[in-house]
Amino acid sequence: MCSDGTYSKIEKQNLLLADPIALRCCTNSTMPGTNGNTNYSIDYGTSMELEVRSPAEMVALGRSWSSRVRRDTCIYFEGGLGTGKTTLIQGILRGLGVAGPIPSPTFTILEPYVTNVGYELLHLDLYRINQPHELLNVGIEDYATSGAAWFIEWPSRGTDIIPPADVEISLMHGSNSRIVTIQSQRTEWLT
Repeated sequence: MCSDGTYSKIEKQNLLLADPIALRCCTNSTMPGTNGNTNYSIDYGTSMELEVRSPAEMVALGRSWSSRVRRDTCIYFEGGLGTGKTTLIQGILRGLGVAGPIPSPTFTILEPYVTNVGYELLHLDLYRINQPHELLNVGIEDYATSGAAWFIEWPSRGTDIIPPADVEISLMHGSNSRIVTIQSQRTEWLT
């Protein structure tokens, strides 16, 4: 940290790599010393935006968020093809102790995982769902009262069938990066 309390660009990059959430260190809309030109973290009260520059950073971000997941948490992951939804989820699952392959459930629709924190986690990819009632064919109702955490990609395709979101994460393409926006009333997701 510089003597005036700000961070140099290199220090910010190192902080982002070590802990993507650590950069949210101020209450205004930009990082100290950036003169409004920031690509790190912006706090909007109930939402936060991050720029992620590589798949490794996306996995690291997911790992850093894994401790925030609780039993019965439902997280929606929105974004176009190739924006990093599955990569982010893989990072969260790794942080929760899931070993072995973590494939995208694009074709299976639903993949259950056992975590090291004592509850099941369900990863759903609804890209191939045309009508919400199709989810009944994959047994989604069997999990309704299981206490599992839910990670749902393409949630708009499952309206009225899937649980409501506690956290919404949107991903989009930036120039040579991905922009990740998280919205939640649960403040632990925004710190």
